[in-house]
Amino acid sequence: MFNLLAQVSSDPSLTLTTSETSSAAAATGFMAFFAAYAIFVLAIYVVAIVALWKLFEKAGIAGWKSIIPIYNGWLLFQMAGKPGWWSLVSLAGIVPVLGFIAVIAQFVLYILAALELGKAFKKDTTWTVLFLIIFNIVGLLILGFGKDKYRSEEHTSELQSLAYLVCRLLLEK
Repeated sequence: MFNLLAQVSSDPSLTLTTSETSSAAAATGFMAFFAAYAIFVLAIYVVAIVALWKLFEKAGIAGWKSIIPIYNGWLLFQMAGKPGWWSLVSLAGIVPVLGFIAVIAQFVLYILAALELGKAFKKDTTWTVLFLIIFNIVGLLILGFGKDKYRSEEHTSELQSLAYLVCRLLLEK
């Protein structure tokens, strides 16, 4: 038995060189990093779904709709009083020529919707920028699990226009 071990350890074709060893270690390290990154991204995704679930329930929308990727964006834009089709702009990102422009357009549209969503929960602009734009998931968790109430008819830009307020004052008298 020891004879067999001595032959295996002394056979140069069965031993790894330094470059092969470092390549194997690099590949193992890369796979470990990728696995940890995938777990981290999955955890963030689950937290985002939970936040949207609670937010949708506050708005009277079934919480399970937060699981469907494009549809949850559609509903989020509608909650903010914006057209739901704005969420479809993100799909243009897969077209090579339009990709960069679509990403910028989607970001601008999301900022507009986030500002209106903040108004729907009676949050000021500073809070909205900090928690719904910069620290998005934290803001959604605060809105979803907090005591703030969703006010759909009070926040949209059309309803806050001067003409609407004048008509509302005249009709109340």
